[in-house]
Amino acid sequence: MSRTINLISKYDPATSESSLQGVDPQMDAEELQHFITTLLKNKTLFEVYYTEIVEFCNNLSSLVIELVSSYSGNHSAMKIKETNLYHRLTDFSPALKGYLDNIKEKAK
Repeated sequence: MSRTINLISKYDPATSESSLQGVDPQMDAEELQHFITTLLKNKTLFEVYYTEIVEFCNNLSSLVIELVSSYSGNHSAMKIKETNLYHRLTDFSPALKGYLDNIKEKAK
């Protein structure tokens, strides 16, 4: 997850629109889709949060579609979509990490 957040951090709210010139949202979308696919493949690890994982992945997929469709040289629209993705990932990251850390601790 941290790799995906690092990728998307170039779109954080403090980033200026002018710094997005030359950015390829299609490549970012592919990386995000890889993360979503990996998370869905492993959703059975999250017995208690199975439904939340599926909803999170569906939400991310929708945001990825919006990102790619918003890119036509319109950096303002792209920034809005990527900022939404950034916030969604960073909001979910602590919960995911905490749950995985708990699983590792129980396995010891």
